[in-house]
Order: sequence, then structure tokens, then C-alpha cells
Amino acid sequence: MILLYTGSNESALQDDNARRNFSYLEESAADWIVNHKVKCVGIDSLRVENYCFVEGVVHKRLFGGSVGIIDGLGQQLKNFVGRRMF
Repeated sequence: MILLYTGSNESALQDDNARRNFSYLEESAADWIVNHKVKCVGIDSLRVENYCFVEGVVHKRLFGGSVGIIDGLGQQLKNFVGRRMF
């Protein structure tokens, strides 16, 4: 499992602009995750996909590689930055 802390601010998500401009995975990152046989990816921001996605390419690549997705983990993820957990 990979947990991604991007520094997304939950309180800022009340702002419409912040809900449209958040950190997400690029297609190449999804490919890397699948190629490295990661089983699950979690992210602190709203979702792994860009706000304006049309086809959900990142979701398709991750799910196609049998990778689970956990969106919206929030600021609590900061507690695990730089730590390796087993």
C-alpha cells in the first residue's frame, strides 16, 4: 500500500476553487503503481482523479491492475509522513 500526503487542506475544501484545484495522480503515476504491483493507494485529497476528468483513466488503470483506491484520507495522513509501516 502507498499512502500519499499532498498537504491538501480539508478546511479549504469549503471554497469552490479549492474543490476544483487539488492534488491528484497523473496517468504515469497510476502506471507506476500498477507496474510495481502495489495493492492499494490512499490519498489525502478528494480523489485520485483530476476534478475535470471525463473518462476516469486513472481509476481505470488502477482498477485494471487490481489496485484499491482510498480517497479523502485528510490531514491525519500527515502523522505518517516519512514512516514505513508493515
